Amino acid sequence: MNRTKNTGRRLGAILLTMLLAVSTFTMNLTNARATTLSNPRTDSNGVVTWDCVYFGNYPQSDATGQTKEPIKWRVLSVNGNDAFLVADQNLDGQQYNTTNTDTTWETCTMRSWLNGYDSSSNTNGVDFSSDNFIDRAFT
Repeated sequence: MNRTKNTGRRLGAILLTMLLAVSTFTMNLTNARATTLSNPRTDSNGVVTWDCVYFGNYPQSDATGQTKEPIKWRVLSVNGNDAFLVADQNLDGQQYNTTNTDTTWETCTMRSWLNGYDSSSNTNGVDFSSDNFIDRAFT
């Protein structure tokens, strides 16, 4: 039973890591059109208002992955010309690392997939330079 519990916890941790890693993004507002973004605000009734921006395109509601839609990002915080964003929806699901080996964020396959790195950038030697998140969403 403990093994099942540990497996469930591990899968939960992996899923949470995937959601956060795939859906967070830092944007420099210097060259962005929307330069009047604000931190989330809470009114007297406890209702939170989020500023949002649309940036990039990625399949979100099409199960085949063929139709891209604009990505809606919620503004988590603004600090000068920098905004910390989170996607309004989960954009994709990837493993932290494609094999069950000890690895750091710097050398995991998820980081390589997100950024389009080649095989020298991760411990598994997988080349993501032609099939990756950043090129698919932002070009």
